[in-house]
Amino acid sequence: WIQVMEGLGQEVAERLKSVYGIDLQ
Repeated sequence: WIQVMEGLGQEVAERLKSVYGIDLQ
């Protein structure tokens, strides 16, 4: 799962951060 998130990583993280205010870093 972690490696999948690293693959999608930046795009998903920025989208989550934009929409939900979540910072996965």
